[in-house]
Amino acid sequence: MARVPGRTSSSPSTTPQCGPCSVSRLASFIVTPLGLAGRDTRQRWCCHNVCPQSSPGGRDRDRRRNGQVSTSSKRLEINYCRRCRFVLRATWLAQELLFSLGDQLTEVALKPGQDGIFSVVLDGETLFDRRSEGRFPEPKEIKQAVRDRLAPEMDLGHSDRTHP
Repeated sequence: MARVPGRTSSSPSTTPQCGPCSVSRLASFIVTPLGLAGRDTRQRWCCHNVCPQSSPGGRDRDRRRNGQVSTSSKRLEINYCRRCRFVLRATWLAQELLFSLGDQLTEVALKPGQDGIFSVVLDGETLFDRRSEGRFPEPKEIKQAVRDRLAPEMDLGHSDRTHP
C-alpha cells in the first residue's frame, strides 16, 4: 500500500478503494512540496497511487477523448472577506456546490479578500455579488445559476421545486 505523505495511518480499513465509485474521487488530493524554486511539483495521490487519478489529468483526459467532458474551464470562485469571517459561509457554499454539481465543475476555489466581499464567479462571469444584492446568496439560487450555465438539462431535485 502506498504511504501518503502527511498521513499517520494507512490501514486498509480506513483507506477508500480505487474504482468507479465517487469515494475514489474524494480520496485523491494534491500534495505540493514547498521550497522548490517555483517549479510545479504537484503529485496526485490516491489510495493506492496506481489508479487513473495518480497521473495528472488521467481520468479527465480519458473522458475528454471520449467526448464526455468539455474543454471549457468550468472554474467556480467564491470570493470572501477573511476579516469579516465569511470563510465558514464560503466553505459551506462550496461544499453544497460540490455535492450537487461536482461532476459539472472542474475546480472550486475559495479566494480570501477584504472589504466585506462575498461573490460567486463562474468562468469570469459574476453569478452573485453581496454588495449589489445587499444579502448573502441562497445555495439554491447559486446551484440553479451554475446548473443553467453548465448543464441545463440536469435535475437538482429539491432545489428545483418551488415551495408555497
